[in-house]
Amino acid sequence: MSARRSTSTPELAQKQADGLRCQAVDLPSSLNTHRYLLGLNGAQKDFHFRESYRVDHLWHNQAHKVAFKLQEPSVIRIVAPVHRHLEFELVLNQDFGPYSHKTVLTAKKEDYHSTIFAQLAAGEYHLKLAFVSDAALLQLPCQTVQLEMAVMTVSNAKLRAEAMKAAAPQNAPETLTLSRLFLSSPSGPLTLYKHAALGWRHVEPGLPPYVDQRELYVEILREGFEVSEEDDAGLDIEL
Repeated sequence: MSARRSTSTPELAQKQADGLRCQAVDLPSSLNTHRYLLGLNGAQKDFHFRESYRVDHLWHNQAHKVAFKLQEPSVIRIVAPVHRHLEFELVLNQDFGPYSHKTVLTAKKEDYHSTIFAQLAAGEYHLKLAFVSDAALLQLPCQTVQLEMAVMTVSNAKLRAEAMKAAAPQNAPETLTLSRLFLSSPSGPLTLYKHAALGWRHVEPGLPPYVDQRELYVEILREGFEVSEEDDAGLDIEL
């Protein structure tokens, strides 16, 4: 009878523990940090992040709040892809003290995404994620939701819009067809400039909070085509 000597070491144990640890970051409780809104000397800065956030530590039906303060009028965009088995709601509220707030926007699902897109005045706000899924699904190990969040001051947004308009090629078409795409794309990329696609929504507290998500998108192309089985062909589009 013989016994094998253990080869476990502190370094190996730490490596195994790191492999089991969830790598996703927790949902922030505030955007008023240097990672997000807080810039040099306390000034507001623009940011744009897309991240998978850990939610398995939240209780069933518990709403998570992400507070933030805008020092000047800003454009905000929040996008959440529809989760494969978690259901949650995005609500943007404006705060008027520690116990008072008003709903500004409630996101609706459209094209497999929930979207909030608005121009907001300076003030204090919070984003609420309200989960309505079963607790067992919410608390699966390393359960995450993906959020894309972006904030830009209105002044910077207007400068960016003017720069994009100025950089638009003179002969860039505003419409696109499949025939033009198929005939021209092998020789190089196509440039499309649609003036009406550039803009933002102004939102004031007290107005109806629900937004028709179709107003947030500008359709570039909708055209049907058919590939027969004997063609043995595929389609690859890079945008």
